[in-house]
Amino acid sequence: MAYQFSPDDGVTAQIAALPTPPTFSLRYTGYKTPTSEVLARVAAARVGREAVVDGLYGRMGANAEVTIAAARDGDWPYAGTLMNDYQTLMVELGVSDATIDGIIAEVAGAPDLLGCKISGSGLGDCVLAMGAVPPGFVEAPLAAEGLVIHDQRS
Repeated sequence: MAYQFSPDDGVTAQIAALPTPPTFSLRYTGYKTPTSEVLARVAAARVGREAVVDGLYGRMGANAEVTIAAARDGDWPYAGTLMNDYQTLMVELGVSDATIDGIIAEVAGAPDLLGCKISGSGLGDCVLAMGAVPPGFVEAPLAAEGLVIHDQRS
């Protein structure tokens, strides 16, 4: 599934089904920085660098669009390359660290590994791999129904 919030209101989710990808797997870093803290750090680092960070966000959005198109086409090797490229953007954003970089470097070049990146907002939690399950990773099967949104506004 591809999920994207509407640029009009930032609340409405656009959800599109995608073909079933190759295997996903995860490796826990051993720690998690709360997402709110990661976002606060990124916001603080953006001050005085607004154009640079906004340009980076634009590149991240463009990468996501191309990755969705590759997934729709079933071009998983290209989607994996784009996944690796997105990780580079996460490094540039400042939300990767030595542990995450080390895990990714450790499995880079593993046979049949298509891509590897931070699984969430960064600075800990998990590293996500697509393709063959690398050493130290655990397979993460996808739910058939994808994301389920429970509207609590009523």
